Amino acid sequence: MQAGLLVDERSSIEHQGDDSRWSASRMARLAPAVVPLVLAAVLCVEYDTPDLDVVRYLLAFVVSVVVPGTLVHRWLRGRQDLLVSDLSLGAATGLALQLLGWFVFTMLGISSWMWLWTVVLLVPFAAVPSLRRHATLSRYPKQVPLGVGWAMSALASALVWRVAHSWFEVAPLPLKSLMWYPDDYWHLASAAELQRSVLPRVPQVADLSFAYHWFANAHMGVMSTLTGIDLPVVVARLWVVPVLLVLVGLSVAVMAKLTGAVWPALVVTAFLLTSGNLNGVTWLGLDGVMALMQHSPSQVFSLIPMMLIIHVATDVLRGRPIGRGWALLFLILLFTAGSKSSVLPVLVGGALLAGAVALLRRDGWRRCASLAGAMVVAMVVMAPLVSGSSAGTGVQLFNMVRRFPVWGEVTGISPLEASVNTGPLIPGLGRPGAVTLLVLILLAYAVQYLWVLVALPLLSFRREGDLTAWFLLGTGVAGWWAMMLVDQDGVSQAYFMRGAVVALHVLGAWGLHRVWTRSAASLRHRGFAISALVGVALGWIVLEVATAWSTASVSAGSKAPPVALVDARLTVSLALVVAPFLIGLVLFWLLRRRGARAAVPVLVATTAALVLAPVIRPMIDLGSEVTYRPAPSLTISSSEVTAARWVAEHTPTRDVIATNLHCLKFATKPNCDARSFWVSGLAERAVLVEGWAYTEAAHQAHGRNGFSSRQQPFADAATFALNESAFAQPTSAGLDQLYARGVRWLYADRRASTVSPELATLADLRFRAGDADVYELRAP
Repeated sequence: MQAGLLVDERSSIEHQGDDSRWSASRMARLAPAVVPLVLAAVLCVEYDTPDLDVVRYLLAFVVSVVVPGTLVHRWLRGRQDLLVSDLSLGAATGLALQLLGWFVFTMLGISSWMWLWTVVLLVPFAAVPSLRRHATLSRYPKQVPLGVGWAMSALASALVWRVAHSWFEVAPLPLKSLMWYPDDYWHLASAAELQRSVLPRVPQVADLSFAYHWFANAHMGVMSTLTGIDLPVVVARLWVVPVLLVLVGLSVAVMAKLTGAVWPALVVTAFLLTSGNLNGVTWLGLDGVMALMQHSPSQVFSLIPMMLIIHVATDVLRGRPIGRGWALLFLILLFTAGSKSSVLPVLVGGALLAGAVALLRRDGWRRCASLAGAMVVAMVVMAPLVSGSSAGTGVQLFNMVRRFPVWGEVTGISPLEASVNTGPLIPGLGRPGAVTLLVLILLAYAVQYLWVLVALPLLSFRREGDLTAWFLLGTGVAGWWAMMLVDQDGVSQAYFMRGAVVALHVLGAWGLHRVWTRSAASLRHRGFAISALVGVALGWIVLEVATAWSTASVSAGSKAPPVALVDARLTVSLALVVAPFLIGLVLFWLLRRRGARAAVPVLVATTAALVLAPVIRPMIDLGSEVTYRPAPSLTISSSEVTAARWVAEHTPTRDVIATNLHCLKFATKPNCDARSFWVSGLAERAVLVEGWAYTEAAHQAHGRNGFSSRQQPFADAATFALNESAFAQPTSAGLDQLYARGVRWLYADRRASTVSPELATLADLRFRAGDADVYELRAP
């Protein structure tokens, strides 16, 4: 085989000697890992994070997560050959262990002593001789090639910078005026609630139990407790940085496990960074291609255990005994279920497809059944904690399609029909042109994931074929079908595919490695590189042309082409992408049949265009992407923020607040958007009734009287009336009723509704800032 970074596995993972001295060359090899970490720290400080908080947080993450997790992972599965694999797999294990410790210490009411959990995990590795060997600092037998290391460093840095640009920039820290994405306040409130309870209440509606996949929020709360850093700083800045870097490391670990090479991890990381969407139809807005959703901590956090599961499952499916690794696998499965309830169902789908193939070839089906069985058991065990995640769900085939503006324009369905589940089939399917449009939209989805075709050489029905490839493909297919079948009023079904697409990223990178490794035997390094670069350039041009055509198809102010031209424009848009790749594959086939030497360069160029062009091209737009544009009307003034933070700093953590704030745009009106979550978030206290848009009752009422779940009235009218009267028409009897229900403080905001002057005579004013007053209720 020709030597070279992209084609020689021996150069992709190089062997080292036994010299353990810290030489200059060794330090140089560690430099790529340091760069994104330093950049992350600089960006955090640039966006007003105290520099000592950054240092404290990163040190705490290393000490409480990475170190114990690495030791335990080594004990359960052995030491990895690569430093980055060892530490990233250890960090993923450490996150699961941290949540286990959080459960025990919080349940016992001693969460402030969580630092002892790290001691409990580390002491055995110092005291027990048989475990002490796992704490060795000897050199690793393999290392990442320097060129790949710097390329990975660049991608990791870009990932961190993208998050800072699209997240930090729109989320200033208190006590400034705030315009956070509404859900970010919700996550802040959840993290605060999970600092004090393992069976939490809904922070915005204190009488309700909180059944949700909230492990990401629990992690935020734990890290705030361990470091003493203000929770808003952890939630809005610090928690995501090490999680992203661990995710990059896990891509290395997984791809090294699957291929024996490191460079395919560059492809996986690039997919995470840019999504790799091959669909140039800008006016469709197909979902299920972007895995990293900045304002969904549960989605970002869940990718950590998912990658670890793929790593362990690879050993299981390849028939390698994992011994104690089964204990780790089950712990990670529980961790996954509590991180995102949409992940395990799609992984079960992957295990079932692998099992079906194993049955056909009469080999390995027991391994697949064991894997699927463990996943199902974990789902059942965790169901009581995450069952609230399914509120407001139904079943409707191809439900995502009805939400596209073009579907409404072609079929003539009403906005209400587009937003509400009206039956097992999408509305408008029987109208003229609907079936044709549906077929074209489904083809557009297929084009979106066209790069998966590069993995075809991996999908074998022979006994020597790797079942892991079928597992990854099955995960992706299950995610897509779940997205198309499960219907949720907030379109949360898209998360099935947003998680599953990572399995397809891994599969695509693995397939590219297989094709390029075989091609390298008959092509010199220079010719290989030129072919790949030409392919990327041609793929770039194809996507530019397709995007330009799609954009030109829609007139200014419109969401789709004219109805009469929709089918033709969509067909041409898809053909502009598919035709060049088909031409490349046909040309390769013809040249190969004739034995022409040009066949290999054509294959390399075609696969580069198919896989690399869609992940490289969007990188030039990273600085211009905006995921959330805050509206000035949603601005929380600095005085309101200050009042809420006063509550957080001066009241017992288990006290309950009542507030007159319920609506996203402040003023309390009938059928308003009830997504006001910032009082519970910034005050870090449970609220009797704040915003109720995400409660089970609201989801279940979606569509009632023509209003969405966010606009439904509060389900408990009596409690709502009691709450509102405390501000508008306060009485001693009414305030005593609130006190009896656990309320100790009132957060009154004159922007939300009228606050009666009588309130100051019935409760004690403790703090005033601008439009916000904080009152303490008197004991009856």
